[in-house]
Amino acid sequence: MDFEIKIDENFKLPKAVVYTDKISEEVLRLKSFVLENSDNILLAYLGEKIKILNPSKIYRIYTEDSKVFAESIDEKFQIKKRIYQLEDDLKLKKFVRISNSELINLNLVDSFDLSYSGTISVVMKNKSRTFVSRRYVKKIKETLGIWGDFMKKIISQIINGILICEFVLLVISIFMSYIFLDGDFTLANPDLIESSASVFSASLSSICLTGLLGIVFSLASLVWKEEKFSILKRTIIHFLLTVFTISFVGYKLFWFQRSLQALSIFFATYFLIYLVIWFIEYAIYKRDISRLNAKIKNNI
Repeated sequence: MDFEIKIDENFKLPKAVVYTDKISEEVLRLKSFVLENSDNILLAYLGEKIKILNPSKIYRIYTEDSKVFAESIDEKFQIKKRIYQLEDDLKLKKFVRISNSELINLNLVDSFDLSYSGTISVVMKNKSRTFVSRRYVKKIKETLGIWGDFMKKIISQIINGILICEFVLLVISIFMSYIFLDGDFTLANPDLIESSASVFSASLSSICLTGLLGIVFSLASLVWKEEKFSILKRTIIHFLLTVFTISFVGYKLFWFQRSLQALSIFFATYFLIYLVIWFIEYAIYKRDISRLNAKIKNNI
């Protein structure tokens, strides 16, 4: 059988035509092969040669000097398609975008890694290494089935934040009432009660402002999940969001003395806490990388 490929820019999709004097088993087998595998092949160019690539053998696809290349185990081929077209064509083949200019085959990923600076790299099974943009980590998680329903997480997080803060308020109030109020229970600080119209209004202020604190802390914690930000940037944003809220609530509820010295001590203590939080967040991120690696090795 003779085989010939002709390049014609009028054909946006490859078209196969078989010239034969009769229908034979060989022709039928050829027809079945082309139809069954049309979605599993890519036309690639190596110099003047044209090669048919199986996506399952491609490690990554990337742009270089305004051209698109596909990398196999030991060669790279030019593909005359845009990255966004290939992303759409290959999304069912476990190809996922990791940056504006690159796709990787998750089936051929060996591991993900996180540096101390927060840079995420991915090592392919052919030992090549490339880097993941933070804005695309969510997409990788979705493809691997790790990312859950975002809105459910937000609502659940807000409810948990409110409940936790209100529970802490209750425990502290019971403790403080026993010590300072001879067992007469109240949710409000004695100084707040003294400055309020009634015990009820003081207690209501405590409940509402503590709930506000829970909402802000729960929403601010979503910053940790913003993958395109570095760990340091997320820590700073979360710190600024929460420190001003807790300062406002603490000031209104008389949690500390209303003086510059007391406020300075509070800020310094809060800052030291956030140094610890940075290291904890880094450890959590390392765990996420380990989960990605486990998913790659066990499920793909």
